[in-house]
Amino acid sequence: MGDAINETDNLPYNPNLKPYESDGLSSGTLDDRWAFTNRMTFLDYQTAATLAEASRVLRGYNDDLADRSLACAKKLLEEADAATLNPNKNEDPFMKVMGKGSDVNTVLQLYITTKEKKYANRFLDQIWPTLDRMIESTGRFSGFFAAFGGRSGFNQALIAIPYMDAAYKEKLKGYVLKYKEIIDNSVKGNPYGVPVITSGWGGSSQAINWSITNYFVHKAFPEIIDAEYVYKGLNYVLGCHPYSNLSFVSSVGTRSKKMAYGNTRADFTAIPGGVVPGLILLKPDYLENKDDWPFFWGENECIIDGGAWYVFLANAVNELQKELK
Repeated sequence: MGDAINETDNLPYNPNLKPYESDGLSSGTLDDRWAFTNRMTFLDYQTAATLAEASRVLRGYNDDLADRSLACAKKLLEEADAATLNPNKNEDPFMKVMGKGSDVNTVLQLYITTKEKKYANRFLDQIWPTLDRMIESTGRFSGFFAAFGGRSGFNQALIAIPYMDAAYKEKLKGYVLKYKEIIDNSVKGNPYGVPVITSGWGGSSQAINWSITNYFVHKAFPEIIDAEYVYKGLNYVLGCHPYSNLSFVSSVGTRSKKMAYGNTRADFTAIPGGVVPGLILLKPDYLENKDDWPFFWGENECIIDGGAWYVFLANAVNELQKELK
């Protein structure tokens, strides 16, 4: 396969031509640059949610595309539901864990977009058990699943507030108080005030998403979570962290990461705006981020959604700062 990749003719495959025959536009040589994809229900749910959101943004600008986005969101939800109910579906156990409750955001976004009551009912049926499961496992709540609030359901619970009644917000307040208790306990003894991950992947994304969740809490319950909980994650990635004061956002800050593990996977890549995972813990007690060797992907790989999370948090902080003026 490696040799074939190096010998590609860069032409699309045409089954009507013989092997190695070409009409100048296509070729009888089988395409050696295959892309293998698979279907995962949690990714389908996430895509459906995104399409439902996109339809709102497009409405009034490109109504035809807005209609098609919404139609695809509904269809994809139905397909994902059918796959979830299929007892013969063989899905990776990790993906099943990742996907648990992943339809919560889908039905919320469809309700916000369509105002159809069936989506609101499904959201309300699921959101409280989802939050209960998170509370039962405080490690998840304050760690990975809480930090990646878009997957946890907690952010959806907060985003839903303007679209629900007063009783909904009052009930959610109890969960927010518990959340505050958990995150305060999770950073005790930590001078940086954010959860620092200790596994094989650095904690920049966790710190950013933790602060994004805190932003949504602050907007709804400023008396429980103040703005400082939002600032901490941004401070962390911009240099207020152990080991060094280097900004983990390339080209942002007076001193920042200039070398990263990029999309080619094979060179010393500079990606302005890219956010690296940052520090990893070399057990038992050494935090590291190699600045001159990008191929430690757990420390130096830039991912697309990491940049998007950073942009969201930076804009959130700007908004909060304007409110002070």
